[in-house]
Amino acid sequence: YWDNWTSPDTNNDGIVDNPYTYIGGAAKTDYLPIAEDGAPRIMINSPSEGDGFSAVAPNFSVSITEDYLDTMWYTIDGGSNNYTFIENGMINQSA
Repeated sequence: YWDNWTSPDTNNDGIVDNPYTYIGGAAKTDYLPIAEDGAPRIMINSPSEGDGFSAVAPNFSVSITEDYLDTMWYTIDGGSNNYTFIENGMINQSA
């Protein structure tokens, strides 16, 4: 990903249509520069902010909008452990 080389990506395949030439000793070319259009848009549908729960964490529902989404994950211990998920569901209770 080159932050100064993000378009055009006319077919929306995640690859900028034109190669990127960069200098580093000898001139080099990245023929498949990755396009990035900013951070994903994340909406937490549930639980609502301030909802209480006890020893069992609540189910969750999120909406994530990202053209090139690869992996979704959450952490509940400050990042020591990350848990991947592929759809809305339940929080890993053993975390």
